[in-house]
Amino acid sequence: MSQLCTLLYVSKSLITQPESINELLTVSRDINIQKEITGVLVLNSGRFLQVLEGHPDNVQLIYSRIVKDPRHEEVRLLLNSPISGRRFGRWSMAFLNPEEVPPILGATSFDELRLKADKTAGELLSLIQSMVTSDAASG
Repeated sequence: MSQLCTLLYVSKSLITQPESINELLTVSRDINIQKEITGVLVLNSGRFLQVLEGHPDNVQLIYSRIVKDPRHEEVRLLLNSPISGRRFGRWSMAFLNPEEVPPILGATSFDELRLKADKTAGELLSLIQSMVTSDAASG
């Protein structure tokens, strides 16, 4: 079995138009397929939360691009850890939009979540996985 890792980050979204989100998803899904990356992107209150899974070199490459991407600001790494298996293996990039995202771990926005996330990354991953596997996610 090849080595896998999972990476979780939050950032401020500088995307204002819905069609820009669709373009981001289309391009990112194509790149993720090429790099054998799986995961989920969540948009809530002007913030992105994303989980990336795959070979550590590929995950780091994608994350490095995100950090430099002008559509993201205030990128904060919450988790970068080896994993034995993928949680989001069915999705090159599942997407949960604001209407599909309930308050997470008692936080009404990702701003509040950022304050809690260092202690709750595993719990957050489990919650996102349950939201995605309930077929609420597109992609």
